[in-house]
Amino acid sequence: HAPSVVGLATVFGAGGGTSSYREVEETDVILLWGSNARETHPIFFHHVLKAVRRGAKLYVIDPRRTSTCDWADGWLSVDVGADISLSNGIANVILEEGLENRAFISRACEGFDAFAKNVAAYPLSRVAQQTGLGPELIRRVARDYAKADRAVICWTLGITEHHNAVDNVFSLINLGLLTGHVGRWGSGLNPLRG
Repeated sequence: HAPSVVGLATVFGAGGGTSSYREVEETDVILLWGSNARETHPIFFHHVLKAVRRGAKLYVIDPRRTSTCDWADGWLSVDVGADISLSNGIANVILEEGLENRAFISRACEGFDAFAKNVAAYPLSRVAQQTGLGPELIRRVARDYAKADRAVICWTLGITEHHNAVDNVFSLINLGLLTGHVGRWGSGLNPLRG
């Protein structure tokens, strides 16, 4: 059956990004999801490279090995259509290891209990099978993202040109809310635009 998304917030806002391109230079972890930013967003990728050169970790989540992967600390070659499962699996690891930002969740989110119950159905064994990824790579991304002082998730058409595009985006927003990586300098959620 199809992966499910249960949101942490009833209304997040408009379809714009929560942080600027400049802020990505000073973040600690960047998740580029469904994006070959080196070729499709070269100006933005220039900012990403500044972050990588100062020590930020870059993870590329994309079925294709693109030129963006040349600078990545990890390439997650997720099976097409398995983005929600991967996102829920990352959230499950974060919750299992107690890496969620409880203060942010209690202050800024709704529906946490339903969300936690939903992602509990995504243990690494299931997610690895659904995504085609190794469980240790998923765990490493979850830990690095959750433990980072500042982290950014960016996405493009790679996750929005699907029948479940809205749920794909909601699953990424949930990761930002779960860890409190939103509303602070150097942390955010950014759909990359043309």
